[in-house]
Amino acid sequence: MPLILRTIRKAKWYRNDPLPWLSPDELQADALVDLNTKGNALSVYLVKEDDAEALERLVTALAANRDSIKELDYALFADDILSEIGIKISAVGGNTPDSVVNTWHTLSGKAQGLSAYQASEFAD
Repeated sequence: MPLILRTIRKAKWYRNDPLPWLSPDELQADALVDLNTKGNALSVYLVKEDDAEALERLVTALAANRDSIKELDYALFADDILSEIGIKISAVGGNTPDSVVNTWHTLSGKAQGLSAYQASEFAD
């Protein structure tokens, strides 16, 4: 089963941040910034679940695409989460220095658009 990779800022996704107003089962609203869209589509990469080499290659390509050296946080999700919340994907070439990795890029919601509800369900 393929996994979905999305870059994030890990500190925003901890459910147990020491924020007194945040319930233990909730995420802070700032995490939603990591789900920014373009044209109502969410940019993600698909990678095989048991392919550590492919995952390393993907993360390396994403890191090489940055303007400066800094930590690269990412989240991996099972790809079936998209169909569960009604999100369709379309293959669209990525924009990294690795032409093979670019073929793993997809846009979630591209065919029909991604609603705010779907994006929030993806975050959950």
